[in-house]
Amino acid sequence: MGTTAPVIRELQSGDLPELAVLEQECFADAWGLAMLTTETENKFANYLVLQMGDKVVGYAGVWLVAGEAEIHRVAVTKEFRGCGYGKLLTDTLVKQCFTKGATQVSLEVWDDNVAALATYLSAGFKKISVRKNYYGQGKDAIIMACVP
Repeated sequence: MGTTAPVIRELQSGDLPELAVLEQECFADAWGLAMLTTETENKFANYLVLQMGDKVVGYAGVWLVAGEAEIHRVAVTKEFRGCGYGKLLTDTLVKQCFTKGATQVSLEVWDDNVAALATYLSAGFKKISVRKNYYGQGKDAIIMACVP
C-alpha cells in the first residue's frame, strides 16, 4: 500500500461539509456551514485545503485587505497532526499573501495552544503583543506577525 502525498489547493464549495466537521474537531468556537459559506463568499478571503487522497484533512484561511493579511484559521485533523501539515499550510498561505502584495501577515492564537505557537514560530512569526483575557476565563490571545 503506497502513501499519498499531500496536495494543497484552493477551497471549493464542495469542501464545506468536510470543513464543518473539521471545525467541530479542532475549535471550541467552531464555525458552522453557514459561517464557512459566508467566509468563502468574502472577496477579501482566501482559503486553502490540504487533501490526502480524496479526503480533506486540513485547511487554512486568510483575509488580505490593503496590503495587510490576517490568518483566521489553520486546522489539521487529529489523524494528521504532528506531521508538519499545519506548517505547510501556514507557509503556503503566507507565501501567497506576500506574492499578492501583503507587507505583513498577522494572526492571534490562544496562549495555551502550544502546538500552534510552535508552528507559527517555526514559520517565521514573532510574538508582538498579548491581549489579556481576550478569550475570557483568563485565556489570553498572543498576537503574532510575519514580514517578508
